[in-house]
Amino acid sequence: MLQFAEKTATIGSVNVRAEKHGDEFVPACDIGITLNLDASVLDMLDEQLRSLLFCKRADPGDLANQGHLAPNLRFPLLGAIPWKWEGMGYTATITQGVGAGTPIIVEACEINKLVLQPMEGGTVSVAMRVQFRPDDVELYAALCPLVQHEVTLTLEPPEPAPAP
Repeated sequence: MLQFAEKTATIGSVNVRAEKHGDEFVPACDIGITLNLDASVLDMLDEQLRSLLFCKRADPGDLANQGHLAPNLRFPLLGAIPWKWEGMGYTATITQGVGAGTPIIVEACEINKLVLQPMEGGTVSVAMRVQFRPDDVELYAALCPLVQHEVTLTLEPPEPAPAP
């Protein structure tokens, strides 16, 4: 399950659209988001993914890499990797700047279209799409000015279902 708190992200796009539910059209929105995270985020997607993409080369003189277990790209020419994972029922909290006022809270959203770009040094650029159906169209007005700006993003998974 993918989750993180207060990470710097860039909103690349806000796409306002309509979905057809039966005979009715329902307002919907897609937010394109990109953020750089520590490679440990890969463990949330698959426990073997980080070790597949990263390794530690024997260079004891490189002080920058001593803080990471595996900071080097195993396959430097691999490029971006589409990841066929989807999450339902997430809550995304978006804020801009320090003391920027009320955060934008997007509930019951779907997370999908992940693209992972491993980078030298133990970082992964994660691009994703956040989809939701707003109850309040004022949410569009709050999101649109944030396109191509850095924000702080918290992504929370849904509560686990109670055991029967």
